[in-house]
Amino acid sequence: MKKLLVSLCIMAIFLVTAVDRANASSIALDIDDSTGSFADNADWTLGFSFNVLSDITVTGLGLYDYLQDGLINSHDVALWDSTGTQLAMTTVGSGTSGTLDGNFRFAAITGVDLLAGSLYYVGAHYQGPGDDVWVEDPASFSTIAEISYDSRRYDTGWQWNTLAGSGATGYFGASFQAAATSVPEPSTLLLLGSGLVGLGFVRRRFKR
Repeated sequence: MKKLLVSLCIMAIFLVTAVDRANASSIALDIDDSTGSFADNADWTLGFSFNVLSDITVTGLGLYDYLQDGLINSHDVALWDSTGTQLAMTTVGSGTSGTLDGNFRFAAITGVDLLAGSLYYVGAHYQGPGDDVWVEDPASFSTIAEISYDSRRYDTGWQWNTLAGSGATGYFGASFQAAATSVPEPSTLLLLGSGLVGLGFVRRRFKR
């Protein structure tokens, strides 16, 4: 009896873990910075706005790391909805303390769910000359399938970056890590449910 109970528990853990692995986080927007204009010229909040095409969970916020060799200073990075409500904020540490993913360094955050059909903003604070550089109009950028790029976004100082600016691609700036929001497939739910029902049946018989 005890062996059967252990087996059912292991099966339940395996199924839940499989769902989590299938929805691992990845960088939501990365750039090809082989060309572009690099600057550290003023006190800005720089990033972009994006549309969510299918539900995602944001798990990290990040900052562009020129040459991927570490940041000069730490930087605040935040996520806002279309009304300016701040949904998350963190600080990406200086040096190589942030996790490098593509051309950006990330700090983990508690997961924030973003809904399909909505517009969101991400921005990072740059403090001017002598700070880390950002890139304007890199050669290209790519996004995960769950979002679409809306516009470059900026503003002076550290605040919700609503101004759109002009140019070919954007100001980078900030990015984020995300995963498709975990919704187990029906077959997974059926197997998990069957295992739990079986576990309950065995426990009742065992008590008798």
